[in-house]
Amino acid sequence: MKKLFFLLWLLPAACIAQTDSTQVKPHNVYCRISISTGFLSSKISVKLDSGRDSSKGSLTDAEAAKLSRQLSAIDNEIDAINYMALQGWEVVTYRPETYHGSSTDNPTYLLVKKVTP
Repeated sequence: MKKLFFLLWLLPAACIAQTDSTQVKPHNVYCRISISTGFLSSKISVKLDSGRDSSKGSLTDAEAAKLSRQLSAIDNEIDAINYMALQGWEVVTYRPETYHGSSTDNPTYLLVKKVTP
């Protein structure tokens, strides 16, 4: 009888403890990096765009700030892409941009990373 009461007491706790399956599914997070070179300089500038709303599955502000800080210390394009690859990012698209119709290339990369919440 005691076992029956114990199981009946434990049943509501087990029902409440169930996780929502929509929150544990892995999903993709995207970011864009733009690389530009300074005028008469070999140093590059890397800008990271991770979206505006971190509640919609994009990078958190802390993660984006850390990536931006690390990318600002990098001095060439390939090292920036390799750094992102080491962090688990994959290049989805590459697009050379032109600045106001000039022929100066400012490449932009769209990157994706699979994350599990």
